[in-house]
Amino acid sequence: MYGNFRTYNELWKLTQEELGNILELETLDETVALEQERLVAVQKTSNLYLRYIQLSNRLSDCHKNILQPQKRRLLQKLVDNCIGRALELKHELVGLEFSEVHYLDDLLLEMKLVPDQMNIKIPAYFYEKTKEEQERLSLIKELLRYLSNDDSNKYWEALRMTEKEAVRLIQIHEQARQGREAFLEAQRLFEIKEENRLKECRKNMKSTISNDVAATRIQRAWRWYNFHRKFRNIYDTEMKLLRMQPSVTEKSETYQAFQRLEELKKNRQALIMKNEDEFLETIKEIQKDIETYYAPKAMEDLQSRIRSHFEKYRETNGEYPTFPTDEEGGSAAMLKEMVPMDNEHEKVKTETVVKEKVVSDKKDTKEAKEDEEPTGYILKTSKYVPELIELVKEYDKVWKDKEIIGIFDKCDVEMIRQEAFQEMEISVRLQTDRIMREELHRLTEAFEKDLEKREKSWR
Repeated sequence: MYGNFRTYNELWKLTQEELGNILELETLDETVALEQERLVAVQKTSNLYLRYIQLSNRLSDCHKNILQPQKRRLLQKLVDNCIGRALELKHELVGLEFSEVHYLDDLLLEMKLVPDQMNIKIPAYFYEKTKEEQERLSLIKELLRYLSNDDSNKYWEALRMTEKEAVRLIQIHEQARQGREAFLEAQRLFEIKEENRLKECRKNMKSTISNDVAATRIQRAWRWYNFHRKFRNIYDTEMKLLRMQPSVTEKSETYQAFQRLEELKKNRQALIMKNEDEFLETIKEIQKDIETYYAPKAMEDLQSRIRSHFEKYRETNGEYPTFPTDEEGGSAAMLKEMVPMDNEHEKVKTETVVKEKVVSDKKDTKEAKEDEEPTGYILKTSKYVPELIELVKEYDKVWKDKEIIGIFDKCDVEMIRQEAFQEMEISVRLQTDRIMREELHRLTEAFEKDLEKREKSWR
């Protein structure tokens, strides 16, 4: 089983390399003439279409068999985006060929594929249900069972009838039974009469085929059956001599191998669920530890930094600063290092020069595009290619050279801790911003009152 895990990790690595090559091809600006070389455009898009289907199918197999829960989450994103890109290319092919049916036999031969491999596999996680959904379903079943028992008792209690109603119901059923028996008897008599009539018709009919012709037809059918039976026996004996026909032992061995394969799949799914449970438990434990031990200290440090910034700003400018909103960045934007005035002027000048250059370049490109007529076919901008590029970068950065953790490829605790720290920093910053806004409001009110008192005393 450990070898299987390595196999699917290697398959994922090869698939990622191929995906990177395809994305490099897609980022290149290649144009093909619409009318003159339209077949080339169809060939290129269909090639990309088939390659994305192959990638999505391989990635879905990897997601189904890899045990590591963090890898499975990245694989799920990759599969979703590959399927989305394949559907986009399908729309492109429909627009090029003006048909929803595509004949890609030459490409299948070139890529050494079977027609069944043109189909997109439905990923296994579409059928998976989370623990919450399973608990919800079991709860609904229990409630339905409980309600059905109560309702059934109430139903039978409501259906209690008097003696006259019971007698009337029995009479109705008895009359219906007698009517059915009368109908069946009449049908039987009609069939007997019809059979006698057909016999009389057959006696009066003259046979169009002679006895010799009928005998030859019977002989021909029998000889055909006898020849095929003998030929089948000869073929079976020859295959047994060549050992090309599976024997009873071989059939039992294949059945046992199939059973072992099914057991292996069940064990793998059990390990996947076990690793997923451990992953969720470690996330909860790490988040709890960070909230209890690190979050209060981080909040205190951030509050002291913000207070010191308030005092420095008041000493230099004679008033308290305005606290940025969450959309503007909050305390993160406020605590950025102040740039000197000379550098600011230089920065503004350089920015204006760069903007002017960009605007002039854009104008030149627009004029050039307006002068040139669109004579080529270009793929439409994709929603999924940028996200696929980011996912490939994430794989290359994190998982490409990472070794399997343990025998059963368990979750990476350090990655969970880093993500938990990032989430903690964001939540602490938001809470601290809310507290410090109120504190800044109180400080500004007190500072303004103090200024008013000083002005009155001077007067």
